[in-house]
Amino acid sequence: MHDVDPEMQEFLSYVENTTDDFAAQAKSPPIKEIHKRVTEVKESKEMEVEYMTLLQRDQENLELGTTLATKILKLYHKGISNSDIADSLQLDLEYVNSVISNYEND
Repeated sequence: MHDVDPEMQEFLSYVENTTDDFAAQAKSPPIKEIHKRVTEVKESKEMEVEYMTLLQRDQENLELGTTLATKILKLYHKGISNSDIADSLQLDLEYVNSVISNYEND
């Protein structure tokens, strides 16, 4: 990291060590401002609710994706063509091809 300017080095150190103590001793005003905003976000109940909502949505999407992939692979193992799988599950053919390709390459 010798070719990185000191302010960037301090910022990268802050990213690795986002604490009140580190921010207090930081020389860079942008780091102090960033830490102030980070603290505000962490303390915000609205942001907590939004984060939890996004986390729940991501988990539901992961479950849905896993269920769809399982259905695709079951049909694939029965010898059904990719286009027929896409039609029967009402999915995009590209998605079906991607699931099958990933399965074959694992």
